[in-house]
Amino acid sequence: MTGGSGGRRDDHAGLGDWYVDAEVWPDGLRPLIETVRGLGMQFGLWVEPEMINPDSGLARAHPDWVLAASPSRLPPASRHQQVLDLARPEAYAYVLARLDTLLREHGIDYLKWDHNRDLVDAAAHHQTAAAYRLMDELRARHPQLEIESCASGGARVDLGVLERTDRVWTSDCIDALERQRIQRWTGLLLPPELLGAHVGAPIAHTTGRRHTLDFRAGTALFCHFGIEWDLTSASAAERARLAEWVALHRTLRPLLHSGTVVHGDHPDSALWVHGVVAGDAGRAVFALVQMATSVQSPAGRVRLPGLAPDADYRLSPLAPGDRPEGPVTSALPWWERGVTLPGRVLAEVGVQAPTLFPERLVLLEAVRL
Repeated sequence: MTGGSGGRRDDHAGLGDWYVDAEVWPDGLRPLIETVRGLGMQFGLWVEPEMINPDSGLARAHPDWVLAASPSRLPPASRHQQVLDLARPEAYAYVLARLDTLLREHGIDYLKWDHNRDLVDAAAHHQTAAAYRLMDELRARHPQLEIESCASGGARVDLGVLERTDRVWTSDCIDALERQRIQRWTGLLLPPELLGAHVGAPIAHTTGRRHTLDFRAGTALFCHFGIEWDLTSASAAERARLAEWVALHRTLRPLLHSGTVVHGDHPDSALWVHGVVAGDAGRAVFALVQMATSVQSPAGRVRLPGLAPDADYRLSPLAPGDRPEGPVTSALPWWERGVTLPGRVLAEVGVQAPTLFPERLVLLEAVRL
């Protein structure tokens, strides 16, 4: 949700006003918040504190608060937005007061802090420093508040932001294939629990690709798992399947967000292997991700790193990521029954991987005996 003024229904107007719109929410936000919390969830707002719509009460009252070289030379608009000059003390005080009021009156748990346009000219440094101060002040006043920096693919994900936020949104592209690459390389700097990742709709709005639910959910599973899909358009079977993935994430979250991230070297660049191993190496979860068509068929062996070399492990597929969709109809014997092998064998020799269609994945679980 973003702040809006009278009758605002889209992103063309009202951004920057930060009042609850009585036309859209005649009873205020309290009934909505109570409904969300009654379902066992926390309540958050999607905010863009540094942005302003020219069609807003704030811009009309204070046109000089718009960041520009001069009042007659506004930068090109992006998403119908300009930048609110937070380095100006009056503008800073206004946004701080409005957000503080919303947080205090409604007990909001979480802010998704968006930033959807580039900063230009020398003012970028002062604007960024002011945004840091704003985050610091809100966190000081509301110690339990969570903030996720949502910055259009990294426009506002920097070391300063990482000191002040609970996680970051790595890209507006939630195409699961693209996300595999994005999360792989962002993960060189940040652990999975700091990476916002969502299960999107069957067709990604950013690329037009269609992916299976298992591929979308399995891609988001290892990170800060969320859902960005109008579930009223999903079938009963899809909702039931999604519930299985949600349940798995809840079960695995203590492991996924505390263990050691590992990546397996594989000679086939189309097949990626990654996972998380518990700190005591007692348990691990791996994903075998078919990024493209392999140059060989059937698939070769995959090695699973990070396990205790002298311990025995029971390796088996992990539901709901246990359905290998591919051109080979006969299942692997070990896939059906599981297999017990030393950690050294799994890491140095590996096991035969199922042959998968492109843009599919499966999950494996290793448990030390």
